[in-house]
Amino acid sequence: MTGEERRELAHVLGQLAAWEIHEEKDLELWYDVARAVNEWLAAPRSVSVPRELWRWLADADLRFADPDYAKQQDRFIRSYIRELEGATA
Repeated sequence: MTGEERRELAHVLGQLAAWEIHEEKDLELWYDVARAVNEWLAAPRSVSVPRELWRWLADADLRFADPDYAKQQDRFIRSYIRELEGATA
């Protein structure tokens, strides 16, 4: 992944991580953006991401329903975003 791709991924993941989900419509919009990220990551390029990222992109509904699971996944995504940002500095 190029530095520019890392910056862009960190930016989009940061936006998703900050997204407040209060109702079903919020969740549906979140998943629309997450699907676009999934498609970008799955496109032919040399992108290697942790397995936890795929899980994070798929589990917003579980985080919405389970605050303990949300805390665990929030720790992961914040750490991964910092990793991406550090790799581009």
